[in-house]
Amino acid sequence: MNDNDQSTFKEAEKSSWDTATGKWMVDQLQLAQPESTTTSFGLAPEEVGQLQEIAKSGATRFYFPKKLEQRFQQEQRQQNRAQRLTVAALTMICFALEPLLSYWLVTIPDGAKSLELWLCFGVIVPAFAIATFLQFYFVASELAEASLLLAICAEVAVIEILRLHATTLGIYIVPTITASVAITAFALIGLTFRRRTTLFIGYFAIIWFTDAYFSEFNAQRDVSVWINEFIVLTLVWVASAFNRINVRRAWAANILLEISANQDSLTGLSNRSAFETHYEQQMRLGRRYGKSSVLALIDLDHFKQVNDYYGHPYGDAVLIKVGLLLNDCARRPGDFAARIGGEEFALFLYDCTAEGARSHLDAMVQAVQALGLEHVKSKVGFVTISVGAVLLPAESALSKAYQLADINLYNAKGAGRNQLVVSELS
Repeated sequence: MNDNDQSTFKEAEKSSWDTATGKWMVDQLQLAQPESTTTSFGLAPEEVGQLQEIAKSGATRFYFPKKLEQRFQQEQRQQNRAQRLTVAALTMICFALEPLLSYWLVTIPDGAKSLELWLCFGVIVPAFAIATFLQFYFVASELAEASLLLAICAEVAVIEILRLHATTLGIYIVPTITASVAITAFALIGLTFRRRTTLFIGYFAIIWFTDAYFSEFNAQRDVSVWINEFIVLTLVWVASAFNRINVRRAWAANILLEISANQDSLTGLSNRSAFETHYEQQMRLGRRYGKSSVLALIDLDHFKQVNDYYGHPYGDAVLIKVGLLLNDCARRPGDFAARIGGEEFALFLYDCTAEGARSHLDAMVQAVQALGLEHVKSKVGFVTISVGAVLLPAESALSKAYQLADINLYNAKGAGRNQLVVSELS
């Protein structure tokens, strides 16, 4: 919807169906209200604008609207499932085998063996076993990601303790070995920006605290090691952050493509393709639960004359306004409104009786006229609609439903327009 479309009507009457009273209630609505229409993803126009901003190469905005942010995070966790499982499982196996390898390679006193066994089998192996389990069964949850992050932090602490304790045995272990843990996490497991930053800060906090607590071992890092690790991890952190930004931009672009493929760009309603997909999904539910539904085809009466007499900007604004009202007629779960071409719309009402459909759709016909959209070529002086509807049993094919609804629409026009014709599909 562009600025010209939005400014065509400043204020108009809008009707909404009250299921409790079975009547139409009238309230005031600004045509330009963004929440009035949503995409097939449930996004308002300003949220689509945010997506477009993110998709731009020079964007400074990186976080999606709340609904899409949750979906993005879940999909990213699913995509990184193999890497996360590999890191968690291999770490668990390596620490389970570490005592055996160290005993074979190095003579270790009994006191040191006890510490090593406790750290490996009391801390790391259980932590990564839990993380592996959660990655395998609940990878899309935040808990799975948080458990892996905590396990990695525990691994950093344990490796540093073992490194410091090894000096008492005359064994020197390069201090930067712990940095490889953080680098692996940054590069492979696809943490969010906040958790990546938490790991970055947590790494240095753990190292500083561990070195300070075990200061009697005299194996603390010198300044050059601190500087080296800080530079390397900062570069890796920044690189992984930019990579995440690029992933977000690509994901936003894909969502915009999905929206454009399923949404009418003028009215904001879903298009015919999305409507047909929704129809098939709801009919499957209808077959499962024995629910009947209604398909209604809606056509604006003498719309060509609207464009010819008032011009296309006015005609576009009429389509937008009628689309808003039709969208308001599909508020129940399973209901769906779409623009299927030109001045023709479709409305699907799930779990609806013939009597309920007739009452609902007849009130909708009256509500469109009540909008008061001027049309001097109309008999009543305002824009009106004709509706052909069909009550569908649960097993109805879309092609047959379309055919009968279209016949009813033709009959409604032939009977003088601005009315409804309903029949049942046997």
